[in-house]
Amino acid sequence: GSASSDAPPYSELSPSSPTNQFTEQPAPILPAGVQGMGDVLPGNAGRNPHLTGAQLTEMMNFQLPAYTPTARQRQNRNRTESEMSAVIMFNSTATNLPPIIRRSNEETRIVNNPDLDTLFSQIRDEQEDPITFIVNKNLVVRVKIVNLDCCVEKKCWCFTSDGMGASNQEEIVVLIKCGSYDVDDRTLTRKVLQQMNHIFEKAKHGHPVSDLEQLEYDASLCCTPKNVAMLFFKHSLQCIKKLIIPTSPYLFGMYIEKSELPWAKNFPLRLLLRVGAEYKYYPCPLLNILDRPAVYDGVGRTILDLLADFRNFQYTIPRVVGVTINLRGKDTIIRLPQHRYDEIMKAVNSCEENVLSLAGNFSTTCDGHLVAVEKDGRYKTQTLSIVLKANRKVTCASFVVISAALKANQDGVKAKASIVEDGVMVQVTPEVMKEFKQAIKDMKEFSFGTGESSSASGGATASGGDEVSSKVGIEWSSADVMDRPRLLSPIDGTSFDNLTNMKIRHSYDYTSNNLTAKIHWIEVYFLPQDSDTVQRLSARELGQMTSSVAKACMSALSAHLMTLLALDMTRIGLRVNLAADFVEYKIGANLSTLPAELLPGLDDKLVPAIHTVMSSAQERVAVELIFQVVKIV
Repeated sequence: GSASSDAPPYSELSPSSPTNQFTEQPAPILPAGVQGMGDVLPGNAGRNPHLTGAQLTEMMNFQLPAYTPTARQRQNRNRTESEMSAVIMFNSTATNLPPIIRRSNEETRIVNNPDLDTLFSQIRDEQEDPITFIVNKNLVVRVKIVNLDCCVEKKCWCFTSDGMGASNQEEIVVLIKCGSYDVDDRTLTRKVLQQMNHIFEKAKHGHPVSDLEQLEYDASLCCTPKNVAMLFFKHSLQCIKKLIIPTSPYLFGMYIEKSELPWAKNFPLRLLLRVGAEYKYYPCPLLNILDRPAVYDGVGRTILDLLADFRNFQYTIPRVVGVTINLRGKDTIIRLPQHRYDEIMKAVNSCEENVLSLAGNFSTTCDGHLVAVEKDGRYKTQTLSIVLKANRKVTCASFVVISAALKANQDGVKAKASIVEDGVMVQVTPEVMKEFKQAIKDMKEFSFGTGESSSASGGATASGGDEVSSKVGIEWSSADVMDRPRLLSPIDGTSFDNLTNMKIRHSYDYTSNNLTAKIHWIEVYFLPQDSDTVQRLSARELGQMTSSVAKACMSALSAHLMTLLALDMTRIGLRVNLAADFVEYKIGANLSTLPAELLPGLDDKLVPAIHTVMSSAQERVAVELIFQVVKIV
């Protein structure tokens, strides 16, 4: 299955155009049910929207951890999926749903058995606020049925998490088309909330999911028998106007079927784009249709079977974030990000001597993308593109394979290129392959002609002969033009691009005095002047060097977490510079300094901790620690 480079467009539609694939069906109405039990909390809770620990314990019938002024570390224990499912707070045998939070004026109450008719009526009413379910002590999920009349002209369930940061996980948004499967509202809501809890628990035990990663579910958690896992991805060109969007980084979830799982594991971009082609939505719909047919029946006969392990999933074609394969006319340009040089070299060195393969990433700068469509186990090439752009100039491919299998002939042809499935296959002579890999190693521009007599050259085509009709080349992209969101310091907006960082998988937690909020240490960035230190020290040594400062900061801020939440200062940066003759720290959030009343307490805790590190450190230290403040309820 291959096609020429001018593959015809695949039934192009505007992302905002409705399609008949999203035909609305009425969802079943549940019978009137259960009596509500929410009462306004006693005491001062009516004047304070934040609940006390004692009141929460009484209302929700679970134990909160006791507050202590010293750090508490999570105990690492492997739980079974059934145990993790039990963590979810489904106390009500009547509704089989977790408690909800209701707020009116300054009153906050927890409703343990909401009336189902009232509950789902509010979820469907566009004028009402979303319903907030308390999934566990750190995680809530906001639920609403939204009318996407801005784009696909259909109604959908919107489930949006808030609190995944407590387990170092990006927030999750799941959209499900109303009436897309014969399941009642209560069951659907329960299943998705259980899935959210499962994601949270996996992340808490060191397995967070990120862009283009998948997570399998136990059968008891699946919405339908066909949905076995979820593929996570970042939105790009899709409309998000009517959705409940988290304030922190987030991922969308797409339900996938068993026959699609090998592609989700080994080549997720192919699967996303194929679903986009199925529903004529570029690059892929955010909306899940639970009863949609599988777009792939299995692996079939694909060139990628030679490059990836579809049996044990031990290896796959290397993917480096930021790499794109662009088709401009008949030219193929491989764009490599300069700041990912080490990862690129690792990918190149992992390939066999006579083969170089790289997976591409989706790019918003492209007008369209190649799509691999399967029929009877074979694959053919089609193109999915944006109809809003009249003349497509750049089409993306999902992978490139360069093979040194071509022998020099009398015509002097040293390279041939063709489109195969949703990628590009290039055959070159061993000499061209050697020059190509050397150019990557030297971070140089490089190109070579295909199909005619040509010679490889640094950034130019052959000299002394006819101009070649097509070429394959390398372009290096600087960090400031990469097609990706920038990572910025919460203190002053300083870019974190190109900086070494370390995720803190098992952080200490500090809890507020009223047990309604926590602060976590989630990440540390090593600043440019600290690059030599990063090279010399192990991750363990770097973690030990910074952990005492992190604990001192969290201890100082723990008494002020409600103030920080009220000011929306939930992502906090602490920048520390230590040298033999120079010591300073700077702390802030939302590009502002913290409130003045917090600073004396910070000095009392941080200064001794910083001096302790300085007295024992043999290296200069320049780091920025990132903390996340989250509400428990």
